Amino acid sequence: MKYKTDWLVEELATINDSTQAAITTGTCVALLFDDRKDTRLSATPAAAQTILSVEHTQGKNHAFVVGDALYIELDDGTYHTSDIVSIDHAAGTITITAGLTSPTTLGASVHVLLGAPITMAAFGTPESPPSPTSTFWGWRGTIPDTQADIEIGQNIRIQIELDGGAGLKLRDRVFETVEGWS
Repeated sequence: MKYKTDWLVEELATINDSTQAAITTGTCVALLFDDRKDTRLSATPAAAQTILSVEHTQGKNHAFVVGDALYIELDDGTYHTSDIVSIDHAAGTITITAGLTSPTTLGASVHVLLGAPITMAAFGTPESPPSPTSTFWGWRGTIPDTQADIEIGQNIRIQIELDGGAGLKLRDRVFETVEGWS
């Protein structure tokens, strides 16, 4: 076992602000990111670009490496995921496997994704009317202790993305430190 135990990640009491109805259907995933390697684009890439200029390739004392899965913010609010195939630290560029699928601009966020997205499922039954402080219903998923690229003592960002359909979208973030067995 790599670290302490499987983690339970939850997004509790998701409510549509305009209707005050509980959001209990849709798709919800948790994404894990290595904050030590966050950067931003330092130039606006051309359409379908595979070579990206970034503010830094070294991260917070942790260099990007070939094979890192990048999660690149696009102008429309979605993200492009692609693996690093080469890095030129001197030039401040990263080459990715798949060209950008949509426009993005200078300053867009670039993150390193740790392992595969974690599917979350709805749990519990909302009160009537639903309470935004309830801990009895929402969305839940498990981060297995075999999740790729996680190290003991590492600070990770957990980003939860909920798509409740009909334009109902939620993005929430929490920060955790990976604990090992003592």
